[in-house]
Amino acid sequence: MDYFRGVGLEPGDHVILVTGKPSWIKVSPDEVPESYKNLHYFKDKVVREAGARVQVTLTGDLHHYCRYEADDHSQLITAGGGGAYLFPTHTMPEKLALPDEPVSYTRAARWPGRESSERMAWGALRMPLLAPGLCLIIALLHASFAAALFAALDGDSGFLVVALIGLFTLGSLSGYAAFEKPLPKFLAGAAHTALQLAPAAAIAIVAELAVDANGGWATLAVGLTAGAIGYLVGGLAFGLYLVALHRSAPKHANEAFSCQSIPDWKHPAPAHRRERVDDLPDRRRARSAGLDVCRGRRSLRSVACARRSSPHSEDDRRPDLRARRPPHDGGASLSTTEHSERVVPFTAGDGMELNLVNVTGRRPPARGPVLLVHGAGVRANIYRAPTRG
Repeated sequence: MDYFRGVGLEPGDHVILVTGKPSWIKVSPDEVPESYKNLHYFKDKVVREAGARVQVTLTGDLHHYCRYEADDHSQLITAGGGGAYLFPTHTMPEKLALPDEPVSYTRAARWPGRESSERMAWGALRMPLLAPGLCLIIALLHASFAAALFAALDGDSGFLVVALIGLFTLGSLSGYAAFEKPLPKFLAGAAHTALQLAPAAAIAIVAELAVDANGGWATLAVGLTAGAIGYLVGGLAFGLYLVALHRSAPKHANEAFSCQSIPDWKHPAPAHRRERVDDLPDRRRARSAGLDVCRGRRSLRSVACARRSSPHSEDDRRPDLRARRPPHDGGASLSTTEHSERVVPFTAGDGMELNLVNVTGRRPPARGPVLLVHGAGVRANIYRAPTRG
């Protein structure tokens, strides 16, 4: 805190505050997370006490673009579009009621738009293709339950094993349900258990009624049949569970998208410096450009690879499909062959061996360097645009 107080903020200064995650999204009438309390405390004790004002709060963490604007034009911006998997935007609230804030915030822009985000959520139904390891576990559950139930119905064993498998499934899926209160967790787990075990039970009952066979080989055949069908049906049921509940449980919203590993909808968040924020028109105070699709054999600047659009409105725009090349001095465009780089190894203060990748263009720089620092769990290559599909 003392460090930031020593920066030299003056009355009337406009501050761009960069934080680790959009803690304002998790604020509710019942709960104010510690991360938001810390952010609010910093604004009060460092910025506002100096007579300055936070004009823009910028963060990432959630892998999408979502901007909230207050009546005084202050902004809360999530620009995490360079991250791993996409995070939905249709689950973002329209308005934010933040405690101890003199203004209220309204959602002004999101990208992808609502329709695209909702459509992509249904992709979780492809779970058998997306997560074969998970579906193999589900298939084993179906096989075990169907075999145990068939053996019990056939009189070869009691229903104790059936009950144990059912209770284990109910407990596991209730614990997995992303709800805070016990009753919603139990109800969601019970519904998911029914979705998973009902097909296996149906196979066991039909086999008992329709097939005149018993013994170990019959039980094995029922189990293998239920497992094979359970891989597909159980995977679909798991995806359906995520689609049905992702709006009411943020963790499931994350899982409905993360299981798909959607590589598209990336965007940078360029910032344009002006002496006064008021010099900019309202609609240009926060801008970002996006790439809907990140695949193909050409560079991202080519039309065949990407459709460029702008995440500034509530809907997905489809503007000019021609590639837009940023202007450079002399009207030339900087290509991948017109820059050079060198790797500078160094040791951090804690002893960690790190590398600094210094990238320069053809002409000597006219301004100071821009330092890009990536987060934990990724490499510096996250800043390199993909050029191969």
